[in-house]
Amino acid sequence: MSKPTNHRRRKSSAHLQHGDMPSFLENSPFFLPISAEADLPKAIPRPTIKQLLRSKSARKSARKILSLTVFLIVSWYFWPRKGDPSYAALGTYGLLKGGGAQCLYDPKAVAVVPEPTSRTGREYEGLQWERMAYVTYVTKAEVLCNAVMIFESLKRVGSRAKRVMIIPDSEEFMTEGYGSRSALKDEVVKRLLKVAVEKYGVVLVRVRVVRRRIAYDDWRESYTKLLAFNLTQYDRAIVLDSDASVLKSMDELFLLPPAPAAMPRAYWLSKPTLASHIMLIEPSVPTYKRMEKAIQKADIETYDMEIVNSIFSSSCVVLPHRKYALLTGEFRRKDDEHGQFLGNETWDPQRVFEEASLVHFSDHPMLKPWQGITVEDVARYKPECALRDQGEWEGQEEWCENRRVVSSFCMSFMRSFTLTCERFSGPTSIEISGTGERLFVHWEPPGVEH
Repeated sequence: MSKPTNHRRRKSSAHLQHGDMPSFLENSPFFLPISAEADLPKAIPRPTIKQLLRSKSARKSARKILSLTVFLIVSWYFWPRKGDPSYAALGTYGLLKGGGAQCLYDPKAVAVVPEPTSRTGREYEGLQWERMAYVTYVTKAEVLCNAVMIFESLKRVGSRAKRVMIIPDSEEFMTEGYGSRSALKDEVVKRLLKVAVEKYGVVLVRVRVVRRRIAYDDWRESYTKLLAFNLTQYDRAIVLDSDASVLKSMDELFLLPPAPAAMPRAYWLSKPTLASHIMLIEPSVPTYKRMEKAIQKADIETYDMEIVNSIFSSSCVVLPHRKYALLTGEFRRKDDEHGQFLGNETWDPQRVFEEASLVHFSDHPMLKPWQGITVEDVARYKPECALRDQGEWEGQEEWCENRRVVSSFCMSFMRSFTLTCERFSGPTSIEISGTGERLFVHWEPPGVEH
């Protein structure tokens, strides 16, 4: 009797070996021998670069990249540029990202201002002057004198429209009695307001000054200007900032076709923007309500100019900036830096000044004349002149036309300023310093604390 085979149990493994099979299966014709390599996965060879490039996914990606490249090149080539009619069309419909005021792209929005033959020409027949007004605003005593000067100039140049000054409804601007803070200061303010009313026919409109917290503190009260849109007793009003000088009557603006607002382009900015230091407006309750809402929503970077741009961007009329928006800072630019103001024309400071009806004091970091300008300021910020290239004074500046025009204008302005403020506020409030080139006066009501 044969001894039974002893089949030991082996530990489990991944593959069966021949010794693990029952003996009766080893020679069976129905069972193929098990190979140790049979169950191993076959290695897939890596594709070559040539195969990758010829693959379907690669060809599909290449077509997409090529299409995008062609699209970008064609778009760049045909994309409208400044001066192109299509560029203006996109801007008019507000399709340019960061494009600014839409009306500034529309040639039809540029006002063709009539040029009457005289201040009483036939063009003005039928105009109701009692329904037309010049408006400026004052929020503090330090700028009151210059505001009064604006009305003095309007009377002198023969303007026929009404004159309105928006002032704070505060103790400081009382016209009767004295306030509690400074009797002398209140007396000065009282006398200047009296001159404005009695000599220049100014209508005083008392309001609550609109103040907002904004990034540039000097403009935190400039929203008060927008209250002019509530002067519905007038059909049209020319609203002026008080830091300006009137050179000519602007009555011709009242002859323009009806429009909610007309403003010049802020030519000194690269982004197309409407300037708000002069506005021809049609006061109305609905527009004023829109102003109120915009002021309430204004953030720290939103000024009065941003508000009028947001409201009138697509509906405004554009006033010629060369006549109504000239800045004093333009005269301090070099001759090749007047492109935004002049276009391709040659800079001629005398001609530019003669064309202007209004000059706005804006020449940062130069102070405005009534803020007190030192001799050092004049020397530091005066217009540059060409250097002499020969002779005894070689290398020194010539006396150029820019400086002559600015000097003449500033001296004329400050003489008028001195007469207005000295005559009605007393000589103790006047401080004059001669610089050899200009005359500057620093005026403020007595009792102002710094």
